Amino acid sequence: QVLAHHLSPLISAALRKAYGTKAADQRRVSQIKKLVSSLVAGVEFDELLQRVVDTIGDVLKVRAGALYLLNDQTRRLELRAAYGYQGKFLNKKIAYEVGEGLTGWIAEHGEILKFNSLAELHAHPGWVGHYNKVYEVPEPNAFLGIPLVVQEGQGGYSKVIGVLKVEDRIENLSRSVFDEGDVHLGE
Repeated sequence: QVLAHHLSPLISAALRKAYGTKAADQRRVSQIKKLVSSLVAGVEFDELLQRVVDTIGDVLKVRAGALYLLNDQTRRLELRAAYGYQGKFLNKKIAYEVGEGLTGWIAEHGEILKFNSLAELHAHPGWVGHYNKVYEVPEPNAFLGIPLVVQEGQGGYSKVIGVLKVEDRIENLSRSVFDEGDVHLGE
């Protein structure tokens, strides 16, 4: 009886956590279904990219997002779709060299970058924030950058074809940072 008394709070906590995890997993599945359904309608490529970015922005509850694709001829990452305050950049012909800024760093290294504070963001050697200053766009307090990777050829080597970035969670959420679930949803 004493053992049961001590174990009952642990069992209760484990059940609450399991239920919370199941609910979170169900939400993720629902979010993925929403993303996939945005791709179903036959549309022009740029419109499709915009739909994808809009859907990702809605699902992740962010203030801004941007999708850059690598131009094979110029070897520059060109902005092709944007969400929220990043939309200011769409008609500005924004592009990065591979290796330039965070966007270029993500493409060069093929690695995900996640920052949950301005201090973390500024500490990264790739941070420049040039376009934020020029076009008076706020610096993000939370940032998630994901390389878009495809498998090429018989050997199946990986090739980065672009970068997806999302910034700043919408206020009044239970969390204002990006977690591993967001990373997996973005991949």
